[in-house]
Amino acid sequence: MSGAVHLGLAITAVKLAFAVPQESAERATKARTEAIIGLPVGRWLIAMAALVIVLVGLHLIRRAWVGDVDRWLDLRSLPRLNRLVILALGRLGLAARGVVFGAGGLLLGWAALQNRPWDARGVGGTLRALQAMPLGSALLATVAIGLIGFGVVELASARHRRIAIDRS
Repeated sequence: MSGAVHLGLAITAVKLAFAVPQESAERATKARTEAIIGLPVGRWLIAMAALVIVLVGLHLIRRAWVGDVDRWLDLRSLPRLNRLVILALGRLGLAARGVVFGAGGLLLGWAALQNRPWDARGVGGTLRALQAMPLGSALLATVAIGLIGFGVVELASARHRRIAIDRS
């Protein structure tokens, strides 16, 4: 899954480097949602996808709550304060990702239930929807800090990942 995401990012980077016109992510999300909703069981497919996305968001929030930041991260070589900061940033990052997934899933589910594909949102639209909520700017700032924190954890993971090799 990670490889597919990174391949998509690489393709997007190449398109940007060569100034290839691209459809916005919001427009693409709405178009795909509209195409699927138009199918005989399309609303149910979109509703099920929305449920899965919400459940992924809740799973990320649960992992943040219990401190399951990264099973393969080996920080024993770092000073205690550094370990605590990285783990705290990881928890905040998981929670932020969970909020974004959950909100995006809810918006997608609402679009399916109302049969209004134009209400579906991509990540940018989901973040704008969070900002439009009461205290939305504070929520969006917290999510942004969490996502930056998750990036820091991913950098630490690149350096301190433990990979077990079975020699049998």
